[in-house]
Amino acid sequence: MKRSIGWFKAFAMLLLLLQVTGCAQIQMGAPRASLENLQKIRSTGTAPLAAGDFAVDPAKGAQFDRGIPLRGGNSVSSPVDGSFAKYLRARLVAELQGAGAYDPASVLVVKGVLTQSDVETVGTGKAVLAARFSLEKAGTACYEKELRVEATWDTSFIAAIAVPAAANGYEGLYQKLVGKLFDDPDFRQALMH
Repeated sequence: MKRSIGWFKAFAMLLLLLQVTGCAQIQMGAPRASLENLQKIRSTGTAPLAAGDFAVDPAKGAQFDRGIPLRGGNSVSSPVDGSFAKYLRARLVAELQGAGAYDPASVLVVKGVLTQSDVETVGTGKAVLAARFSLEKAGTACYEKELRVEATWDTSFIAAIAVPAAANGYEGLYQKLVGKLFDDPDFRQALMH
């Protein structure tokens, strides 16, 4: 009898925990520059850049750009028109502005297509973000490449801990992806020619 009461209490606690964590939509923070990326951008010695269109891969569908389910009905979304592609663009602009390398009228225009955006919260936490970037110089394409970044973190059985950790891990990939663009030797070479 004691064993069944213990099991019942554990089950009741689990139900209570699920109710406490509830369903929530977590919105990522406003895009901002990072010291690490400011240094990378400045080290390229590039003329100021403009940010062109950023969109989602048409094969992925509209929902791909709108929200990522996490756990227990929770999800993460973008504060920039509810679009992850637009969030990536805004992050690039913030980094360029912070480095003094942004000019919306520049003949050097960076564009992007979001191709992968995933978060896993069961077991080891994992997030993946990828985009196909292009650089145009006065309307002529001089660079195109898909770049991919990922992150892993320890996760928890408790959704109240796992969900914010997943949202933070995912959001951090945007800084990492912009940094990878400015680290890419082909992109750097395209900026110089």
